[in-house]
Amino acid sequence: MNTKQKVFSFIVSLTILTMMLICPDKCAEGIKQGMTYAAEIIIPSLFPYMVLSSFILRSGADNIVGIIARPLTKLLYLPECAGSAVILSMTGGFPVGAKCVSVLYNDKRLSDEEAGRMMLFCVCPGPAFLITALGYIMLGSIESGFIVYISQIISSLIIGIILGCFSRFKNRNAFNNTVRYSNNRQYSVISCLIESARDGADSIIIMTALILFFTMVLGVVSRMILYFTAKTNIDPDIVSAVVSSFAEVTGGCQAVKNAGLPLWYFSACVGFGGICVHFQIFGILSDIPVRRADYLLFRCLNAFLSFAVTWLICQFYEPSVYTVLRIGEDTACLSTNNITGSIALLIMSVIFVLSAHSAKRCPVPSKVRSRYK
Repeated sequence: MNTKQKVFSFIVSLTILTMMLICPDKCAEGIKQGMTYAAEIIIPSLFPYMVLSSFILRSGADNIVGIIARPLTKLLYLPECAGSAVILSMTGGFPVGAKCVSVLYNDKRLSDEEAGRMMLFCVCPGPAFLITALGYIMLGSIESGFIVYISQIISSLIIGIILGCFSRFKNRNAFNNTVRYSNNRQYSVISCLIESARDGADSIIIMTALILFFTMVLGVVSRMILYFTAKTNIDPDIVSAVVSSFAEVTGGCQAVKNAGLPLWYFSACVGFGGICVHFQIFGILSDIPVRRADYLLFRCLNAFLSFAVTWLICQFYEPSVYTVLRIGEDTACLSTNNITGSIALLIMSVIFVLSAHSAKRCPVPSKVRSRYK
């Protein structure tokens, strides 16, 4: 660590220590919120995928996955053994892809160029987080979660295909989809499962610790935002959405919801991932030769592509709940421009007609009418 890094670390540490001393209540609230995120969203949605992905790679089941995903690896200009990492990165969640690439690279099954290139697009939120946590729990709309998830996959594939084309042009050789299997180490199924559980537990502990730290900092930053925006005409919810999305993805999505922004802003938030996720991935990628600046640049590009794809999809298909209106409490809007809203409107109309018809057949008795005269 050089002198500039030491000075920067000292300033950051002093700033956070001052925040903790001045606003201990907000720090405590932030940590509690982080524990809620970890217990209700992160651990249930990511831990099984972390264990499963490690087990697939350790047991050799990725060889079969690589054969199935051969057309995809050809399209991305990657060896066949990388197919499992690509698929798991799009189904497991943010750190799963990085973990898979790290295992393959340490087993000498990926070159420096291939591992570094994969880490520029094999970072994708999984369906458990987007469809269940974001769509169903946070927005009350599973189809909204599907749209965001599809946008993430499309943007990741676009980046992967473009990088593959550049790599193919740079090599100027005929593509050779090399099969690189590592059979030097043989483990029993029980040993693989134990080691996979250990890998998943280690990753979850690091993720939870970072989430608690970032939510603690965001708890203090939220108070600062309210203080500075009170003197201006700037909407504090918008500022909070931008800052939270940059720092931590789960809290960022909640802030975007509180700001009442459309669905494509959720895609931009999860497309970038948040600094908290990037720190988790940097810890995994300590041995992979990829520049951190390039990684962050492509995360910004992925956020823009996700934003654009979701916006384009919503121009042709509007989900039943794609925005949250701030009218008193958060309320979900049911649109009649889709099948769900139309069916509900039709059912309500039928009930109204039947009720009116029943009222004509059952007139009010004269004694009751005279009572209210």
